[in-house]
Amino acid sequence: MADNYIIEPSQGAAGLVVRSGRGFMFFSAKKEFDVLEGQLFTSPARAVKAAIGHETRRGTRFTTSAK
Repeated sequence: MADNYIIEPSQGAAGLVVRSGRGFMFFSAKKEFDVLEGQLFTSPARAVKAAIGHETRRGTRFTTSAK
């Protein structure tokens, strides 16, 4: 498993999750995702779901390079 994953919406990177101890910490690349900044997730998939949920509530869907 990789130690970091980029989350990319259709118009640029939303952020990055980086392995941190027992989880993955989110670092925002766009102001719209600052709400997730510093949150620790148990897996990259959980971070992706949180980011997608946030984006969906904002009205825009995006994809991620995390598999």
